[in-house]
Amino acid sequence: SELSNVFEITIAPISLSFSVIDASCNGAGDGSAGVNVSGGLPPYSYLWNNGQTNSNIEGLEAGDYTVTVTDSINNIAFDTVVINEPPLDTLYTSAKCSDLFISEYLEGTTHNTALEIYNPTDSIIILNRYFLRMFTNGAPTPLIHQLIGLIYPGGTFVIANPNADLAILTASDQTSNKINFNGDDPIQFVKVLNNINIDIDSIEGHGGNPHDIFDTLQLDTLDQIGIPGIDPGNQGYSVGNSGTTKNSTLRRNTGVTSGTSDWNCGQKQWKVFGQDDASGLGSHDNDCKLNDIVIAKFNSSS
Repeated sequence: SELSNVFEITIAPISLSFSVIDASCNGAGDGSAGVNVSGGLPPYSYLWNNGQTNSNIEGLEAGDYTVTVTDSINNIAFDTVVINEPPLDTLYTSAKCSDLFISEYLEGTTHNTALEIYNPTDSIIILNRYFLRMFTNGAPTPLIHQLIGLIYPGGTFVIANPNADLAILTASDQTSNKINFNGDDPIQFVKVLNNINIDIDSIEGHGGNPHDIFDTLQLDTLDQIGIPGIDPGNQGYSVGNSGTTKNSTLRRNTGVTSGTSDWNCGQKQWKVFGQDDASGLGSHDNDCKLNDIVIAKFNSSS
């Protein structure tokens, strides 16, 4: 006689759990998430909504990240994990998307230096109350450069050295010999809160000292690169895990919605590109969502 045995195999449904490390500060892009899988029939494949295909993903800004897990017999499960970031410290930074900040830094060969300012708001901003302070080679007294002009909503304003390469000058809105940093010079982007008008060029042109006026004003440091009073040496200030402010182009992460005077946080907010890379100068991608109709209106009238 023939004997037969029938076996019934039960496979448990796929179950997902997560391990999460939140971003360390606004727009830092240093969060991570990992998915742990039980049930189903290994091996598993992974697809996250940001396109990554590993069980663990890194370099995350604040937001929602959904993973779809598929086992070897095409059972599917999906779930979402949230990466958070600390709230803005309003003692040192502006509220999200409420004021200008530095969106690009270019420190290249010879005179190839430039800074890009971004307007995350839905309003035109007049620039005469905004200033750059540059502490050349660690000098205690900074050079002061006044921005002149305006920035449309979602727009940028580029200040460059007048002797920079054509690609940089083509993207620039203003030039100044004071834009002459070399990686070890702290830079502050400040706003005058007092209701007065200042003309730095006029003050300096008549032999005056703008610091005599600045010392009497209420200033808000909107953004900062490096740390005044601390010399980083020839290598420049560290940026992220592998970059520096020396011989580099830095572009702000899209998740950064405000400047910061805390360089411990600020140095994590940039992507590092090669020396003299001006390919992104004059435009900035950002998560501050603006009304497309408003932008179109301003662009058509410019």
